[in-house]
Amino acid sequence: MFEDRVDAGRQLLQKIGREGDYDLVLGVPRGGIPVASVVARGLELPLYAAVSNKIRAPWNPELAVGAVGEDGSILHDQEIDARGLLTHEEFETAKREAMGELKRRVDLYGSIGDDVRDRRGILVDDGAATGLTLRASLLSLKNMGAARLTVALPVASPNAAAALRAESDEALIIVVPLAFRAVGQFYRKFGPVRDSEVLDHLWRNPYE
Repeated sequence: MFEDRVDAGRQLLQKIGREGDYDLVLGVPRGGIPVASVVARGLELPLYAAVSNKIRAPWNPELAVGAVGEDGSILHDQEIDARGLLTHEEFETAKREAMGELKRRVDLYGSIGDDVRDRRGILVDDGAATGLTLRASLLSLKNMGAARLTVALPVASPNAAAALRAESDEALIIVVPLAFRAVGQFYRKFGPVRDSEVLDHLWRNPYE
């Protein structure tokens, strides 16, 4: 159990260690940024936003049917695809909405762009349930030329952990509980993170 995202960042920093060979820390907005900020300061590395966005089911905005990364990389939820729960037209409509929010976030937080090319990054989030948005960020960063990517998480579901271990160069996850319902169940304090808080962490990082 983590007290809050700051505590999760401190525990994650201990798991990462301070002798790793990294060039930058990348946080997934919004909830991953406070965690990544602690890691970046501890490692004395610059902090960037690795923007991705959930593609939401029309009938349930909390359900991810896919995700999109900054470079336009698209991931589908394979189980939803296999069950035929979404028509092509419905997915395309949901994708357009997700890409509109993605553009807003990139415009607000900044684009990682060429900053990641040929560099070794630690990609941080506050946890992964399906792992779709984190995986979309991971794919996007690979496409933008990252030399090596380590995923670092306080908590992940078994399915998400397996996917992230397969798709990253290294995955450092503090706990992978079998009884997993939602990321928030592993935090005592797990409130929403506002855009202003994300920007504050990005602007206050002293290692740019």
